[in-house]
Amino acid sequence: MAKKVTEELGIEVANFPEYKNITPEFDVVSLRHVLEHLPDSIAAMNKISGLLKNKGFAIIEVPNIESIVMKFQRFFNRINIIKKKYSANYVSGHCNEFGIEAFKNLLQKTGFCLIEWETYSKKPISNFIYNKIKTGAHMRCLIPKKD
Repeated sequence: MAKKVTEELGIEVANFPEYKNITPEFDVVSLRHVLEHLPDSIAAMNKISGLLKNKGFAIIEVPNIESIVMKFQRFFNRINIIKKKYSANYVSGHCNEFGIEAFKNLLQKTGFCLIEWETYSKKPISNFIYNKIKTGAHMRCLIPKKD
């Protein structure tokens, strides 16, 4: 997709895991539902820090393991009411899962601080509620690189 956007729209887009930078060059780095798929989230966040100029920002979106939906799902799994059935060759795509406290811990270890975070849904009414109560299935964060 990065190659297609660069070729068709003339916008340079880097393929994150393969990008080799020499000096920080970006004001903003955005990962939307990527971080949970990378096996080493600390290395990924350190790489983001290396990509950002001083006073640069990262915008990160990940599933929220502490969402109401996930809590109900874990509860129903524990009492054997609703269990997902996976085929024998199923491999999960998520290497890491985050709630807000785990995410804050990751930021502390990698030189970022949290300015803003919110949970959200793709449904407008749910989204309104999740912005107030912070229990949506997904969370997004605005995080500056510490000086």
